[in-house]
Amino acid sequence: MGPLRGQQRHRWFVALLIAAALGLPATARGAPGPSLASRGASPGPVTGLAVRGSTVDVAALPGQVQIVFYADDVFRIWLSPDGNFTDPANSPPERDGAPAADVVVKHDYPGVTPQVTDAGAYYRLTTRSLALRIYKARLRFALYRPDDQTVIWEEAVGPVWDGRETTQVLVRGAKEQFFGGGMQNGRLSHREQTIKVSVSYDWNEGGNPNSVPFYVSSAGYGVLRNTLTPGSYSFTTPVLTSHEEHRFDAYYFVGGLKHVIDRS
Repeated sequence: MGPLRGQQRHRWFVALLIAAALGLPATARGAPGPSLASRGASPGPVTGLAVRGSTVDVAALPGQVQIVFYADDVFRIWLSPDGNFTDPANSPPERDGAPAADVVVKHDYPGVTPQVTDAGAYYRLTTRSLALRIYKARLRFALYRPDDQTVIWEEAVGPVWDGRETTQVLVRGAKEQFFGGGMQNGRLSHREQTIKVSVSYDWNEGGNPNSVPFYVSSAGYGVLRNTLTPGSYSFTTPVLTSHEEHRFDAYYFVGGLKHVIDRS
């Protein structure tokens, strides 16, 4: 069989990292060998955390992360694999005549400073509406209700990048349903499905002519990926949400499903 390419290669790399995180040998998951792992990366152990008002800086080499709390129930996880934070989806176009629309149009959030607690295995960032865990041994995130007991979502491993795309890997709830993605013709709930976040020019069933990088979950949260690059969201086990860029940038909205939709 020939070498792995594109999406298939990336999925194998994600599988390898999940196997490593769970303490399994690569062969237990059917993952390829170390040569493939060397083509990609994920954050390492947390080596530093600093709070600057509503912004929390996290060092987890080779990645650098900023977490920005816009409100008690709205925050952003912004990861740079090389320490250079960019925001191309909300930057002026580089050429005349290029589209100038921004992905994020609301900028008047008051901002809140989270309470920071060192819980041993993880740091806990708490507001009135949520508790965000930052696991230390190898950076990954988990979102809980303020009691730090009721999970909303949890990463199996930290964000994964391979130079072609960056993926968030989430543990899927036993009965969790997923909605959104803009115009996904012929589909409502996306559980067990993969949707494309791109322009397909296909108005028939299965097409995605007006997709958007936003979805909501019946677990009570919504995610806006702050990007204009093509993406692919697989709501399988685990959930894999990828975009073709060497960065990770997502806004999270917390609350009941109706509240999430209203706030977005």
